[in-house]
Amino acid sequence: MIPASAQNTHYPLVESAIDKIVHWLHQHAKHEAAQMELASCGCEEVARIAHDFGLSSGELMDAAGRGPHAADELPRMMATLGIDPAYIDKKHPALMRDLQRVCGMCKSKTECDNDLAAGQAAAHYHEYCVNAETLDDLKNR
Repeated sequence: MIPASAQNTHYPLVESAIDKIVHWLHQHAKHEAAQMELASCGCEEVARIAHDFGLSSGELMDAAGRGPHAADELPRMMATLGIDPAYIDKKHPALMRDLQRVCGMCKSKTECDNDLAAGQAAAHYHEYCVNAETLDDLKNR
């Protein structure tokens, strides 16, 4: 039997770590569910959906696995560079979708997030951002 004094003991660091792990597991499960749902559509339907988004079937499956927040850095990066994401989305929706697609597939999320948080993204995005050239074009318009 556990003593009464030990039953109410809190360990904030351990509890915080457990909360983060549980959150990650829930997010991972959601992404797997999205991939499974998409996979259940059949090859032709997946190909049609992928075509509608301008992706290959493999890219669509990868995007589904990354989840709905895979391109959250894009509007933050655009704002950092003085580009209005709402304006681009309204005036050039196909370009915005392509920027989101490319951002969503990016392998440099940690570096991007860290630079955005530190206010250093404008100075360093050319080093890792796969949208850098397009963002430069938008900045110079």
